[in-house]
Amino acid sequence: YAFAYGHNNEKEKHEYVKIETDDTATGAALELSPNHVLFVGGMSPVPKMAKDLTVGEIVQIFSDEADSKARFAKITSIKTVMKEGQYAPLTEDGTIVVNNVVASVHSIEGAAPEVKVFGITLINMHQFDHMLFAPLRLLCMFSFDDFCSADLEDEEGSHAWDSVTEHLIDMLTYDAPDLETTNFLSVSITLPFKMFVLFGMITA
Repeated sequence: YAFAYGHNNEKEKHEYVKIETDDTATGAALELSPNHVLFVGGMSPVPKMAKDLTVGEIVQIFSDEADSKARFAKITSIKTVMKEGQYAPLTEDGTIVVNNVVASVHSIEGAAPEVKVFGITLINMHQFDHMLFAPLRLLCMFSFDDFCSADLEDEEGSHAWDSVTEHLIDMLTYDAPDLETTNFLSVSITLPFKMFVLFGMITA
C-alpha cells in the first residue's frame, strides 16, 4: 500500500516515457517520467532511469496480483508523450506494479547516487533512494499521520520529505552535476559527512 506520495499532482502536464512490451497476454506497458527508475535485466535486474531505456531490454512483469511468480517481457517500443498529472506513491518495499510492469517508486533528479567499493556496486541507485525514505517510513509506520498526509505536500503535490532528500543529495553530490550516476563514497571534502549520512541511512 502507499504510505505517502512523493508526487501527487493531477493538473500539470509532464513529459513521460511510454514503453510497450511483447507481452501480448497482458498488454504490459507503462508511462513514467524520464528520471523514474525501472528494473531491467531478467533474473538479475538492475535499476535504470526511463530516459536511458533501450528497445530489446527485458523488464519484469506480473500477470496476476495473486500470482507471486514473476515473468519477463521485452521492450518493443519507446516513445515520448505528454500527459496531465504526476503520481508517485511511496510503498514500504519501494516497488510498484503498474499495468503489469514492475517498477521502482522512486525518481532521481541530478546525478543518481550509488555506493561502490573497488568497482563493486554495494548499494544501487534504487536501494540508495529507498534508504533515504527510511525515516519517513518509520514515522508513518508508527501512525504519525501528520507526516504522511497531504498536509505536507507543496503546491505541486510533492511531499516535504522529497524536497529534503533532493536538497541533501544535491549538496552532497555537487561535484558531479553532469554525471548520470555518481559513487557516493567518491573522495571529496564532503566525504566525512557522506559517511555519517550513509551510516544513518543503513541503521535507520
